[in-house]
Amino acid sequence: MKHRRLLVVASSVVALVVASSAALYAQHRAALQDAVNRMKDAVTKDFHDPDTARFRNVQLKSDQEPLLSRLSSRRFYTGILGAPNSLFSALHYDPQYMERCGEGNAKNAFGAYVGYKAFYVGGGAKPNAFIDTTQSESFVQKMCAIQPHVIYTEP
Repeated sequence: MKHRRLLVVASSVVALVVASSAALYAQHRAALQDAVNRMKDAVTKDFHDPDTARFRNVQLKSDQEPLLSRLSSRRFYTGILGAPNSLFSALHYDPQYMERCGEGNAKNAFGAYVGYKAFYVGGGAKPNAFIDTTQSESFVQKMCAIQPHVIYTEP
């Protein structure tokens, strides 16, 4: 009887942890997608026809430590259930520390695509976009070559 009760309690705890993890993941994924959308808006704001914009090789990078490093540096064993905010902050990437890189293409005034251009977006919550109009060694290429922690990639 004691073993059965222990098994029920243990399985309930596991189910609670799995459900909480799924909810945190969904919230985190939505925040990342929102950051990508803000980045795309910053890149296309000066385009002739922003609705025709196409993107490829989009990466969201963070200056924050990788997730596993942040989790291992915290002491959750002292009260994980009592401090959900600290757990969420460990699992969450702050948009203020995000950078975005990729390539964008859109139609010009003649209705033709102009070709993919590399871009870099910095500035966190209020992004500033820099688009590479040259094919030489540029600010955009240098900034995108710096490898902070990649947290999201879109083909």
